[in-house]
Amino acid sequence: VKFCLTQLDSKDRFNIVKFSTSVTRFRDGLVDANKDYLERAEKWVDDLRTSGGTAIWPALDDALALRPNDPARPFTMVFFTDGQPTVDETNPDKIVKNVTGKNSGNTRIFTFGVGDDVNAAMKDKTPPTVPSFVEIDFSDYGSITDKDINPQDYYPDAK
Repeated sequence: VKFCLTQLDSKDRFNIVKFSTSVTRFRDGLVDANKDYLERAEKWVDDLRTSGGTAIWPALDDALALRPNDPARPFTMVFFTDGQPTVDETNPDKIVKNVTGKNSGNTRIFTFGVGDDVNAAMKDKTPPTVPSFVEIDFSDYGSITDKDINPQDYYPDAK
């Protein structure tokens, strides 16, 4: 996530949605990618801790709700999860259907599954209109930090 923050341009806007059993936003809406917000976001990310369940659909739904009403402006989501959906909607088919139904032509969703409990079935059912899930199993490597994962290694065309 911190790597993604470093890739933002001053013209970009962003938010971060933390999810476990519940969903929490960094800020209420999209904020400018200026030095102040980027520093606050990095600290917010540093303070994140794993806990509870995995509310995949509520997190995706909340993030899609941040999308502006400007069809000319692209909206990009980077979604990281370490597990199967266990909170709210847990059926992968329904989650993919829900996301596809809310996804517009100007929305791109890049997804990363980290660990050995990622839902491969959900990845396999993701339609071509939604960029595919990328599974990364780091279970043999112990603790993983931002320095170990570079999303551009998996999506080189994404900025």
